[in-house]
Amino acid sequence: MNYSVKSKNMKKDYGKGHTHIEALRGVSFNIKSGEFISFVGPSGSGKSTLLNMIGGMDTPTSGSLFVGGKDLTKASRAELVQHRRHTVGMIFQSFNLIPDLSAVGNVEFAMIFGGVPAKKRHALASDLLEKV
Repeated sequence: MNYSVKSKNMKKDYGKGHTHIEALRGVSFNIKSGEFISFVGPSGSGKSTLLNMIGGMDTPTSGSLFVGGKDLTKASRAELVQHRRHTVGMIFQSFNLIPDLSAVGNVEFAMIFGGVPAKKRHALASDLLEKV
């Protein structure tokens, strides 16, 4: 079976001083290529932490996480930058969209950092948003 995202016993702990927080406690799942899924749960249940892991913005404390066949738990900082530029795209819930731009314009803007040529950005952004 070909999976886009595969996680096994993934954990994420945060701590400072005497404070210890288990944000993820042994999360395992598989997402097939082309599959649409949702992560749901109450505030503080680890949804954002999980998405940050998949997006390469954070790394697990333990366990495994493969995205597009690459083991992100073993990726260097430079490899994670390339992962964010070329493999995943995230639109955050608030504070990160440019209010003067349309949805397509915001997606196009993000493509600048991925090195997508100006002539291709509008058509690609429109096509991506139509799929959602």
